[in-house]
Amino acid sequence: KYPTQLNLTRQEINRGELTLKQFGIPNNAKIVCVACRDSLYLKKVQPSINYSYHSFRNSNIDNFIPAIKALIKKKFYVIRMGNVAAKRVNLKNNKFIDYPFHPLKSDFMDFFFAYKCYFWVGSNSGLDELGRLFRKPVASMNMAPIVCMNMYRKKQIVSLKTHINSKNQKLNVSKIFDYGVASAHKTNIFNEKKIKLKEHSSEQIKDIVLEMLMLIKNSWKIKNKKDLKLQRQFKKIYIKKIKESNLPYLCGGLGLKSNYSINFLKKNRWFLK
Repeated sequence: KYPTQLNLTRQEINRGELTLKQFGIPNNAKIVCVACRDSLYLKKVQPSINYSYHSFRNSNIDNFIPAIKALIKKKFYVIRMGNVAAKRVNLKNNKFIDYPFHPLKSDFMDFFFAYKCYFWVGSNSGLDELGRLFRKPVASMNMAPIVCMNMYRKKQIVSLKTHINSKNQKLNVSKIFDYGVASAHKTNIFNEKKIKLKEHSSEQIKDIVLEMLMLIKNSWKIKNKKDLKLQRQFKKIYIKKIKESNLPYLCGGLGLKSNYSINFLKKNRWFLK
């Protein structure tokens, strides 16, 4: 709705482009930023506080490797974002930068990569706001809880971690609300309800990233009528359950402009039953 509120000066842009060359990235390269949340950052910057109650938000960077490889094949440079990270990415390619472990990382380049990127791949981390700050398309995956999916932006794909109950049954949209975890914001709440959260497989993450490229190419228009029907079905159920549960919609009101991952909805029909 509004232009970005934080811009870089020409001097800062020149500085960023010079640093890009030091990374081995051409100025005209298309860049994708990948942010994968783990627990090490908060342990390092605020060691006196126990943030384990947010562990349900973490993801495994290894599951992102096939998606990163797919982007590299399409001539993108991929930056794994973050100030610190629990482990390195086991991938050697001149079009991939494992930024948390790179000697040229800096607070400034955090912003410059977000400014420069073609789109942002996120996983329920505060760092994802950098992509939104510069109005970049964002793929928000491995999300939880369901009422905090940030669905107010058109150029965005969202998808939840799979919720599984004590009987090893996957919970559809309605059941997530019925089990009382739609707004759960602490790991112990999921544990008390005996709900496990399963993050996306490497295949699912790759599907969502390729879906992102397709939507960008199609100017965010869903051309397939069956896909559009699934999207509308999700939003109808989602809004209905929020109203029934008397829960506040925490991220921007009921104007659901984002797309839930089409590939996920097509391959997991149980989610909308």
